[in-house]
Amino acid sequence: MEETPKIVLPKDESIKRALEAKLDEYRGRLDRMRKQEPFMHPELFTRANAHSVYKCAILERLLDKGEVDTPAFSLELQKLHGFFDALNYDDAAAVIDDYCMTGGSNVNGGTGLAKKV
Repeated sequence: MEETPKIVLPKDESIKRALEAKLDEYRGRLDRMRKQEPFMHPELFTRANAHSVYKCAILERLLDKGEVDTPAFSLELQKLHGFFDALNYDDAAAVIDDYCMTGGSNVNGGTGLAKKV
């Protein structure tokens, strides 16, 4: 039986701190986007910013629970938002997983993970 794809929080405290800082960055980014579109319906906002919304949600769950069962969490997010963008979710999960596994060495673009926090 194949294991469910999971993202596991690293034991390295410096990576955990960097992930916490990254979550703060994602939250700030989403807050700034919301302020730019104050009258946008929440579902439209989430659809328009799915990649950032998913990265934030995955990282929140990871820091709270220590791991994320990515298929199960995708179903939770679908119920919560009423839709699901699989491409953005898969990419967001891959980014967060790479941050955990390599510190982000395979992530292209973006601001990356802080090297020293």
